[in-house]
Amino acid sequence: MTRIAVIGDGKMGRLVAALAPDLGHELVAHVGPEASRAGLTRASLGHADVAIEFTVPTAAAAVVRACADLELPVVSG
Repeated sequence: MTRIAVIGDGKMGRLVAALAPDLGHELVAHVGPEASRAGLTRASLGHADVAIEFTVPTAAAAVVRACADLELPVVSG
């Protein structure tokens, strides 16, 4: 079971978060823009195995960089 953190709370972020358990994954964190602006940490992302990023284009690069700094694989949507 993959432990997933979803970053972004728009339509796609909410959909991925809702579907993850049905597809055999554990949703360990679902954070919105306020969390990504405050600074992402392994703890705030539930010690996930992977992050799925669905933020706005202007925030995406910073979120991906933050995940890279945490050595957390990230999929950007």
